[in-house]
Amino acid sequence: MAFLLDYMGNEYDLPADLFDDISNIVVAWIEVNTGDETLKIVYNNGKRIQITTYSAYENDFEGDYDIIVNGKWVIDENEWNSRASSNDMLIA
Repeated sequence: MAFLLDYMGNEYDLPADLFDDISNIVVAWIEVNTGDETLKIVYNNGKRIQITTYSAYENDFEGDYDIIVNGKWVIDENEWNSRASSNDMLIA
């Protein structure tokens, strides 16, 4: 099951059907701010959604990375679903 992480490594489950049909996703990416993850998705029809664990008082942008581009996973989905820290997938 897909999830987002907060700065303490707590998992927050994403809706079970969110990635059932990724062919309608133009781009989905993760943004990490102060250790909290935000998932941003843009669909073919222009719809945009954002799901976040962000709750910090400060905003320290740590980076972002694409997970889906043009209806295809661009990172290893299994590796992403087994990360233990919000910084695991960031490229240093």
